[in-house]
Amino acid sequence: MSDDKNVNQQNNVNTSDNVDIYPLSPGQSSLWFIDKISKGKGSYNLQQAWHIPDDIDRDVLMKSIQVLHDRHPELSVTFFFKEGELIQSTHPGYSANIKKNVFPEVLDDEFLIKKLNDRLGKPFDLVSGPLVEWSLFEGVDNHAVLVLRIHHIVFDLWTKLIIINEISVIYTAIVNEQPLALPEIKRTYRDHVESLQVF
Repeated sequence: MSDDKNVNQQNNVNTSDNVDIYPLSPGQSSLWFIDKISKGKGSYNLQQAWHIPDDIDRDVLMKSIQVLHDRHPELSVTFFFKEGELIQSTHPGYSANIKKNVFPEVLDDEFLIKKLNDRLGKPFDLVSGPLVEWSLFEGVDNHAVLVLRIHHIVFDLWTKLIIINEISVIYTAIVNEQPLALPEIKRTYRDHVESLQVF
């Protein structure tokens, strides 16, 4: 049995105060369609896990993830129909969906593979969200593993590289009490989607 504590007290991100609404990219439209015909079987769920060194402050790590989400509201996106058109909406200010799981077992490879496989196929609700799920696994020996489970409709290889790099930079800045040394985001995913509408 695990002690599952959700740092975010909200259950979904589908609120009425949608701040930023825009169309889907062609790739997102395809993934939406596949998700619907497969009845949410989780075919396009992705998952990544990282062993956390003992000298990493886990509270700071979770704070760093929240800063990442604040910087990239696209991670809070949900999808719905408005006047017959499928659109997406980001929800700036929404807390990252971080869960802490404490297990009375050692987090060896066999245990982790089973847990990760059990979770991978769990469907996401593209309308209500969230479509990004962070979990911190802690074993009986206090070893920790950070797990990211996310739907492919909001995540690709480039996104993965950005996430890994920025969490590292954010964490370092917080620990050293230094200003955040990340460049201003000049082109958002919305900009990318709107550029595709031109052609």
